[in-house]
Formats: sequence, C-alpha cells, structure tokens
Amino acid sequence: MPRRTLLVLFIFLMFSYAAGWSASKPLLVYVGEHAGQSDLFLFDPGAGRTYELTGDPAVEQNPLWSPDGGMIAYTRNQGEGDIAVCIIRPDGSDNKQLTSKSDHAVLKQWLDSWRISYISSMPDGNMALGVIDLRAGTKRVVTTKGTDYAWSPDGTWALVITGGDKPGLARIGYSGQDYRQLTPGEGESSPDISPDGRYIVFQGPEKSTTTTPGIWIMDSDGAGRKKISSTGFLPEFIGNDSIIYSEIQNGKNQVWLMDTNGDGKKKIADGRDPVIGKGGIILYQDKDELWMLNLRTGTSGYLLRDVISYDIWNNYAMVVQRSFSGKYPAAGVLLVDLDRKEALKVSGGIASAREPAAASYRRWNMRIGKYNPSAKPVKTKTPGLPVPGTPSATSPETSKTTIAKGLKLLVKSKTSDLSMHSPSWSADGKKLAFAFVKVYHDTRTAGGGAGIINSNGSGLKIIYEEKPGSVFEHLGFVSPRFSPDGRYVAFMKRSWLAANAESGDVLVTDLKFSDTSSLNPYVVLNLKMPVPAVYGAPKWMKKGDYVFFGARQSEGYQADPRLEAVWKAGATGNYDDAVYRNGDLDLSISMPTPSPDGKMLAFVMSKFKNPVYVKLCLLDISIRDRQPVSLMEIIPPQEIQFSKDGNRLACITKDQLYIINLAGLKAVKKQFKEGPAALTGDFLVFAYINDGNLVLEDTRNKNRRVISLDELTGKEIDGLAWSPDGKTLAISAGGEIWIYCF
Repeated sequence: MPRRTLLVLFIFLMFSYAAGWSASKPLLVYVGEHAGQSDLFLFDPGAGRTYELTGDPAVEQNPLWSPDGGMIAYTRNQGEGDIAVCIIRPDGSDNKQLTSKSDHAVLKQWLDSWRISYISSMPDGNMALGVIDLRAGTKRVVTTKGTDYAWSPDGTWALVITGGDKPGLARIGYSGQDYRQLTPGEGESSPDISPDGRYIVFQGPEKSTTTTPGIWIMDSDGAGRKKISSTGFLPEFIGNDSIIYSEIQNGKNQVWLMDTNGDGKKKIADGRDPVIGKGGIILYQDKDELWMLNLRTGTSGYLLRDVISYDIWNNYAMVVQRSFSGKYPAAGVLLVDLDRKEALKVSGGIASAREPAAASYRRWNMRIGKYNPSAKPVKTKTPGLPVPGTPSATSPETSKTTIAKGLKLLVKSKTSDLSMHSPSWSADGKKLAFAFVKVYHDTRTAGGGAGIINSNGSGLKIIYEEKPGSVFEHLGFVSPRFSPDGRYVAFMKRSWLAANAESGDVLVTDLKFSDTSSLNPYVVLNLKMPVPAVYGAPKWMKKGDYVFFGARQSEGYQADPRLEAVWKAGATGNYDDAVYRNGDLDLSISMPTPSPDGKMLAFVMSKFKNPVYVKLCLLDISIRDRQPVSLMEIIPPQEIQFSKDGNRLACITKDQLYIINLAGLKAVKKQFKEGPAALTGDFLVFAYINDGNLVLEDTRNKNRRVISLDELTGKEIDGLAWSPDGKTLAISAGGEIWIYCF
C-alpha cells in the first residue's frame, strides 16, 4: 500500500527501443516536463513508442491506472488553487475533469475500476477524504477527520491518520459511518494494512506513556495491539505473515525481516527503502545503487547505479536514474525486466540536479499498468508537402527519403561520460561551437565546458573545461555563440549548490590567443561580478565589440534579486554599465538580442506576481535612458532573432512561432509540435521536430516537407541550428552533433 509520495517531474525529450521486448509488455504512463510544461505520456515497450496524452498548459501529476487498464486518473493543477482530479483513456480520448476548483482535490487511488478516491485540503489543516463513483456520476466526502488516509484492500473501510501534535490511527467505513479510534493518539505513524485486511502494522512514537517506540501490530478493529519489535521503522507487510522494516545500526541503513509475531528477526540486506514485488522479490537501495533480493533463494544482485527513485510491478522495475545526457544533470526513466536483467530506456532529459527531499521517500509520478491492446496511437505522422525550392511531393526524393543522402554525424564522444549539445554556427558557416557535459567518476559530479569543430568534422578543439569544486556543486554550460568575425566564442556557465544557491558567469574565449601556462588557455573574460546569475544566450553586436546577456544582481548570497538588468561587456575584457535597469524585485529580464544595426535590443521581461506576465519587449539603445516598448505577451521563448534587414523580429516559444513586422507591429503566428525549433536567417524556412521527424515549413504559406530521421531513433533531439546560408541544419541528438545538408 503506498504510504509515501514524492512528486518528481520528468522532462520528456527522448525514447529508445531495445530488441527483445514483445507487444505483450505493459504500458507505462509517466509525467514529462518540457519547456516548462508538464504533461502525461504513455510508453509502449512492445512498440518502442511514446505517445503524448495531454498537451495543455496545466501541470499534470500522479497518474494512476484503473485496475482493468481502461482508464488513467490523474491530478491537474492549473495554478491559483485550481487543482482537480481528472481521467483520460489510454488512447487520449475522454479527457474529463471530475472535481471542481473549490474542491482542491488531489487523486488518492482507485478503489476499483469505477470508483476513485481523492483527498482535499481543509481550512483546519486536515484533509477531506472523498469518493467519485463514475457509474453513478456522484461525488461525496467520506470524512474530514484525518491528515492522510489509506483504504483497506477491499475498499470497505479506510484507515485514518489523525492530525494534531500527536497523530494517531483510526478507521471509518466506506459510507462515512462507524468511526472508531484505534490507537491512543500519541504519535503513531507509518501504518500498513495486510493484504487480507485483517491486521495493521505501525510505528510507535519516540515518546509516549502508552505506545513505546518500535513496531506494533493490531487487528484491523484495534484489538490485540502488541509490540513486536523494540527497534525499527517503516514496517510493511510481505504477504499476510511477514513484515519487512528498516533499521539504522552503527550509522548504516539495514533492511530486516520478521514474522507477524515478532519472531525470526533477521537482517536481509545492507541498504534502505525496500520495495516489495511478487514472488519474494525486493528492491532496495545502498547509497545510490539499486539492488535486487530474492527471498526464496536468499540471493541478491546489483542492478543499477545513480538511482533516484524506483518502484516495482510484477517482474518489472521502474527506475529513475540520474544521468548526465543533455544540457544538465538529468533524470532518465528506465523499465527493467527483472527476469532478464534487461533495461529499456523510456525517457531522459533535464531535471533538477538536487536530491529528493527525503531519502526514505520512493514514490513518484510514474505508474505501470496491464497492456491494453485496444490502446491506439495518440499521435500519427502527417505526410508533408514540399517547401518551395525542394523536390515535389510526388518525386522519389520526397516519397521515399533516404537518410544517407543528407544526414551526417559530425562529432561523437569516444566515451559515455561526455555529452554534447547546443550547436551554433560561425558567421561564415565553416565552424560550429557546442557546449558539453562531462561526468567525473572519481568525484561523481558533472561539469563540462565548450568546444569548436569545423563543419567538415575536422579540427575538434576543447576551448574550455571545468570540474565542480565539490560533490555538492553541479555545473552547466549552455549557448555558445561566435562573434561575427569568428575570433571569439561567448557562452554561459551556471552553477547549482546543494543549498539551492545559484550563480552564473559569462565567459569569452579568444580562439587566436593561447597561454600555455593556463588551464583554459583561450579564456580572455570570465565575468563573475556583479552578476551572480545570467539568463539567455549571449548575443553579439554586429561589429563583435560587445556581447549582450540578461543578468540578475543580488547582494551577497541572498536569494532575492536586488536588481534586474541587461548588461554588455567588451570582448577584450572591459566591463560596461547596464544598458537597461529595472528595480522591481518581481521582474526578470532575459534573452537580450541586438538588431543588425545595433540600435535596437529585443528582450523578454517576466513578471512573477501582481500581475503575472511574460512580454516580448523592444528597446532603442541608440538613445540613452529610453524605456522599452512591449510588443506582445508570450509564453517563455526558446529563441529570439532579428531578420537580416532588421525589419522583422521572430520569437520561437515551446510550440509557436511569431514573426513580427516592426514597421506595422503586425504578428504572424504558426503552431508547431512542442520541441526544438530553428528559423533560417531570411525567415523563409522554419524547422522543428515532430514524432522523431524533421519538419520544414515555408513561413509564407502552408507548404511543408517531412524528412525521416531514422538514424536518430532513440536519441534525444534537443537542439537545432541553421547555418547562415540556410543550406545546412545542425542537430544535437543523444549527446552527439549531426548536420543535415540540403
């Protein structure tokens, strides 16, 4: 019975296929977060396919399969207290909201295939327990007397964890009648109900006159309460006759086993957070390693390292594994066949570099259910039309695309501990710059840096590399940009500490300068102050004498910003004053982009409260002390760029392209599949990824062309960048840099 919940959101950026998985495997539903939006995704191991179930701006959480596999219930959070319980079918149909905004309802569990239990917050600090009957179309509150609840296996009564300074245990019938106190209410916690519903095991409080510390058991009606262990915590039933629990001895976590009478105590593993499966299988964690124990044979074996969270269903383990692919330290979702010891990667991408709030928590926003053969693909590929200047849709070139013709691998790491991303071109199109993440196994940390390579694949050179100063620090390097003359490369460095403190630097490297005595011989500017946090890719003035970036200034190590500004710094290391300042503590300024003539600066201004907005702004920097003009409200963009003539401005969000005519301030909007996207410098061709395919759209009409990227199947595509002449597209996928030549 789930008793602990950790909400861990995953960023959906990729899926992969492993041979040997058949169509009889289960379906996996999980929460994926990408570009700030949290949605539900369905993974079919048999087909090696991932389908998007929801695509709205709300935050979807805690998906749960119905027992018959026909529905998925989940919690939808639309902000400002608008939280509701919803259901959806595995094929994406019948997406319905079951509770109202006033309920503040959060999904608890399925009682059967037509009844759903939920909890909602109350003004007195308690939680209400409610039930939704899908057949009858009714919703009712069972009780408001607890802070948490757990249903009996048959759903006829609920265990109530009462509130107050010293919580206790009670029970109540399904109808809301027959409420009874089961324990003295002196701090009893961590209860678990036996599979047959006859017994309740729980943890005694540290200080009590009646119920002393240790592990206790009682009948489900509260009778026969007795202590079965003087030590231990987090007890849980294995079947009806055995109990697994945790101990800490000599500073080490241990997993123990005993029968329901407290006899036969024995240590079965050195580790923590045991999760119970069928057939005597137990998963547990030792440090950050995942191990499997077979109680029947008494054998244990190592499975994976760098594990964050895990759960088990039949003979499958669902594992959240820390990895370092993509732009930052990431969390990847794995589905592990415990019989074959085979792992199938479901997703991977950006995630918080911080550890879970408490090591003993192990549940997360991912659930597995029985395979439903009637589940249809939610998204299908749409045949594309040609972009003007490309072969027609009926020609062999587009009716049967061959990958070898245009897709080429430019650079790939020789080791698995280095991953490249964020490609960008030099002005002459002869070189690419990229950022990379590198894992240092000796300290188990992630750092990285930046590098360059010729467009023909030669001349690979690392221009900056940095290792974290401690195991509590994580580094991320993003957005390298060549200066117009190709001599300098500017990029961002972000640092996260365990205490959640952030810092950011702007670095500029001189590719013609090399100090052999320096660890990073090309660095000529490392701008650390007074800007401890920087935002958006650095953008160069056309002459290359200044680089612009967003900054957030703080006083000392305080978390609250004291100044928001757009700064400029000379490429030779000179530091200049702010181009624009705004002292509003609730504002954030990012992604400054200068026009080709250097007179205008476009940037994003975000307001966090009273009121909340994100605006695309334009500032005339040729005249001192001018105020910015708001062009339009948008969602946070991934890129801003001016046309070559400076008359138009493009803004690419997570799923929309805006092209603004600055003369008349008229905007043209195009919708596209959420993910990486890029626009050519002449604003004619727009590229984005849809279901693993490359889509090219003509911005002047609805013509488009779809190009299959079969060689990138199973690789995370996280970045696109057009060459200056618009004839080559750089693609970062799976930690590698590829190019597609047209």
